[in-house]
Amino acid sequence: MKKFLTYLLGAALLVGSASCSDDLEYTPGELPDNAQVYFPSTNATNIDLDGTKTSFEVTITRNVTDEAITVPVSLTGGNGLYTAPASVAFAAGEKTTSIAIAYKAEEIGPDNYMDLTIAIADETLITPYGMSQYTIRVGIPETWSVKYTGDYLYSQFLSGDDPGLELLQSDIYPNRWKITNWGYGVDFCFTWDQTTDKIVVDDQLLGYNHPTYGPVQVDDLAHYIGSSAMGESYFEDGVFYFNVVYYVSAGEFGYGYETFTLK
Repeated sequence: MKKFLTYLLGAALLVGSASCSDDLEYTPGELPDNAQVYFPSTNATNIDLDGTKTSFEVTITRNVTDEAITVPVSLTGGNGLYTAPASVAFAAGEKTTSIAIAYKAEEIGPDNYMDLTIAIADETLITPYGMSQYTIRVGIPETWSVKYTGDYLYSQFLSGDDPGLELLQSDIYPNRWKITNWGYGVDFCFTWDQTTDKIVVDDQLLGYNHPTYGPVQVDDLAHYIGSSAMGESYFEDGVFYFNVVYYVSAGEFGYGYETFTLK
């Protein structure tokens, strides 16, 4: 109770002091004499893009809406994989519009997230009370669907049959496939051109660290040597023939064909 009364007394003194001063005046900040264009804070800072689409929208708004205007905009970042129009138009009376940022999913690739910055390129149109540029992190998450099960036969670094493994297809990139729980529990990823039945195995980790040489990797043999002279990976009659090489920095452990037979 004593603490509460002390607080009230202090407040009263402050109020009395302010009321007796002729020097304190409130001067409101001046609003800019322009359209006051800005990016609203409601724009997301991270977006998972849809791999089946070709663009996404970014909202841009303004405070003064009496006239139609064209606002120049710029885009940086994205390694040239994203494009924006040079300007965006507001119709008379329109407070909010959007910028379409275009992209090509097949060029970006899965899980390739990067930062983009979209900016209002004319400083005479901006306001100090809103964002004149906006940074967003975007990418296309890769999702998968189970299509088959099968038996993998190891013959180069590992040996024996690994039955009942699942084969999944990318929901975004139909030529992308993976066998789950392969090797030492990793995903075995590859591309499969179903028109030609040619296959290229990704350069990837086996999931095993050799006690002397460190992490073991597996690669498509044609990719590894830079030539198809020793054969290519392919699919035929329900069987995947993977021409692979297992290697470390010191050299190869083994190379040749391994198979995955669909059930």
